[in-house]
Amino acid sequence: IQRFSLLLGQPSLSLLAVIGAMLLGSGLGSLYSSRFPMRVLTRRVMMFALLTAAGIVLSLVIHPAIIRWALPLSIELRFVVTLLAILPLGFVMGVPFPSGLRMADEADSRGIAAFWGANAVMSVVGSVLAMSLAVGVGFSAALVVGAALYAVVAGIVRLTWRQMLN
Repeated sequence: IQRFSLLLGQPSLSLLAVIGAMLLGSGLGSLYSSRFPMRVLTRRVMMFALLTAAGIVLSLVIHPAIIRWALPLSIELRFVVTLLAILPLGFVMGVPFPSGLRMADEADSRGIAAFWGANAVMSVVGSVLAMSLAVGVGFSAALVVGAALYAVVAGIVRLTWRQMLN
């Protein structure tokens, strides 16, 4: 949001574009993930978690270049550029959670409420920790930590989900 405020010129417009693209992208990723059969779900979630980690790190290089390129464009085109720059990252981020819900349902459907509760708690805790980290050591460092956490998710999925399917 901070980076794209420079491109869009207004923090509120940046907030709208970035959050809107993340929500749209993650919704599409969630919808797409429903196509994965259970037998390949572990590998696909690992792949998408690692793609998310790589995409976050790559965004540290690509987004500043996109912003520099798009600055001379009209505000409408800069808004579209922002959406297109963020949407793919939202898409890959949208796969792990609904896939986790499917796996939880497969393992024990009574645990889904706990899964949603953990998601709600960690959404609040994670956003506070991310802002604290960003203010303390910088936005780029906070993104790298987020990327590392997605890589950890891939490892956890590898270690735990295969056992549940057997």
